[in-house]
This record gives sequence, structure tokens and C-alpha cells, in this order.
Amino acid sequence: MFRIRKRIKKIIFLKMKKNILLTRPIEDSLNLETKIKEIGFNVIISPMLVVKKIRAYPIKKTKIDIIFFTSRNGIRNLNSRSFLNTIVLTVGNGTYLEAKSRGYKNIHNADGSSDDLLKLYNKKFEKKNHNILHPTSTEKNKKLEDFFLNKESTYISYPVYK
Repeated sequence: MFRIRKRIKKIIFLKMKKNILLTRPIEDSLNLETKIKEIGFNVIISPMLVVKKIRAYPIKKTKIDIIFFTSRNGIRNLNSRSFLNTIVLTVGNGTYLEAKSRGYKNIHNADGSSDDLLKLYNKKFEKKNHNILHPTSTEKNKKLEDFFLNKESTYISYPVYK
């Protein structure tokens, strides 16, 4: 009797569709929803974050050597077509694809974390004194600031969303 109940529970469990809760911002969740549904899951979208574009101050006439994108939101909220030929370093595949879709041409992908992004920078660029633009949120990234200070480079944290 016990074995039969156990088998019935297992069969019921296997026939139930599993649910996935997406808590990313709405635009990211909608893109991910179709992919997840294709593999047989129910999707519940409940964003925990709302990304809001902010009015960014004008970028000084400083020549920007490299742009660091640590999120798709930085790309989506940077209003400048003048950087499309600038060297871009992206943190991961989603960020890479977003940069590519927005017309950036010279993109290098770290395919990992912000630590991997810094490793990629070290590997690609031996020269110091770069002007680094980092379109980001209003939250400061002390790790990047310190890293580029040690590289004798100018790090410009450029808040474009909150």
C-alpha cells in the first residue's frame, strides 16, 4: 500500500507543471518568459525592481577610451550614439547582446562577473591612463573606482538609471 501511494505521488508530481517566478525588471522578464515557457514551465512575473531612467549630466569633452557595461540597464539608458565605435567591455552574454543590438561595434565580453570584467581589462589593455566611462545606476561601485585609481586611469561613474 505504501509503495502504491509513493508511486501515485511521484506520477502526480511529474505531471504537474512547475512554476518559475521571475523577479527581474519587466523588460528582462518578458524576454525571458517565452524561453522558459518553451521548455514547459509556467511563468509568474513579479518584478522586484523598477528601473527608472534619470536625467544624466552632460559628459565632458574628455575622450572616452573604453566603456564598461555592467548591466543591460546601463546600455538601455545611455543616450549617446557617439560612442558606438568606442571599445566596450561587457560583463556577460545578456549585456553583450544588448550592446550589439544597440549598434556598438567593438565589444569584448567577460562572460562572467565584475571580477571577470576586470580580468578581461587586464588581459586586453596593458597601457595605463585610460578614460573609462561606466554608465550605471546611482549606486557607486567602489571596487571599480579603486581598481582604476590603481591603474592610473580616469574612472567616470555615469549614473543613467536608478
